[in-house]
Amino acid sequence: MKLFIFVLLFVSMLKADELTLVSGFVAAHTEVYPSESINPLSPIVHANVNYEGNPESLKGDFFVELDVFVSEHEYRDDSMHKILKVAQFPKASFHILSLTKLKESGYKLKGLMQLRSVKKEVVFNVFIDETANTLELSGKGMIKMSDFKIEPPSFLFLEIRDQVDLYIQANFLK
Repeated sequence: MKLFIFVLLFVSMLKADELTLVSGFVAAHTEVYPSESINPLSPIVHANVNYEGNPESLKGDFFVELDVFVSEHEYRDDSMHKILKVAQFPKASFHILSLTKLKESGYKLKGLMQLRSVKKEVVFNVFIDETANTLELSGKGMIKMSDFKIEPPSFLFLEIRDQVDLYIQANFLK
């Protein structure tokens, strides 16, 4: 009986705590050649992330609903949603594979991103600010639309660059 209680206590101590996401966003940036920027933002992020006492223990998933991604130009948003096939693939997700502390500062967050039906490994450089009750993750990464089988649109002499810079922020309660 004592052994059973000991094992039960030991296993409960190993259990990861689920973090509660209180706010966050995903922002994107690309350019329309020759001279404009496109900066859509999703102010709503969802997460199911576990934490075992240090940032490198983070495991779990993030996702955004793509129809919430909007920019300052509604007509562009409609086109973006069509290109992303939001009706068919309403979410983009990111599964954490690893979080490694960098020598200089910050962390390298490696994960598997799914956009439309394509999964691809993506790396973000992130900073983590941690207090006794909170954990804030913010950072930057980059994808290419072509890596996700999306052809960058063009119209007459305007062309959208293939590279999309991604900015993330997630604020958690422990």
